[in-house]
Amino acid sequence: MPENENTPTEQTEAPEAADAPEDAPEREEQDAPEQTEDSEEFDPKRAMAKIRKQNQENKSLRDRTKELEAKLREYEDANKSEAEKVTERLTAAEKAANESGLTALRFEVALEKGLTKAQAKRLIGSTKEELEADAEELLETFGKRRLTKQPNENLRGGSEPAKPVEETDPRKLAAKIRRPYS
Repeated sequence: MPENENTPTEQTEAPEAADAPEDAPEREEQDAPEQTEDSEEFDPKRAMAKIRKQNQENKSLRDRTKELEAKLREYEDANKSEAEKVTERLTAAEKAANESGLTALRFEVALEKGLTKAQAKRLIGSTKEELEADAEELLETFGKRRLTKQPNENLRGGSEPAKPVEETDPRKLAAKIRRPYS
């Protein structure tokens, strides 16, 4: 039986192969108008129309691909057993918990060492000891600038930095006021 199935296929392929050389001139004729278009002057409007059409086709193909990928995920999920689904969720939850724990540890070490939030994000390591060693290296490399909650009282203006800072303490300002009746 399989031999009979192959035989008709061979018979149908043979006439197509015989027709192929005859189709070749027709294909050349079909391609010929496109070649003459290329030899004509460049038409920006026609080129933009072709570009827009191609962009629309590309967008529709991307959208269709996204739809098909979503359907594939749905199909794969439908074929999974309940145990496989639970296992995937458990794995994702464990991964998120590990990442959260490492982030918390990173910020704990940064707080102990007096690092800024930006510096804490750059700490590398998976254990507290590794993070502490990296924090020490970071402090040695970039200096021991630590965050202070108190503002600098001797700030100067940007336009006149040489101008002395005006007194802002109300008691000292009150003492400077001359009292006419004293």
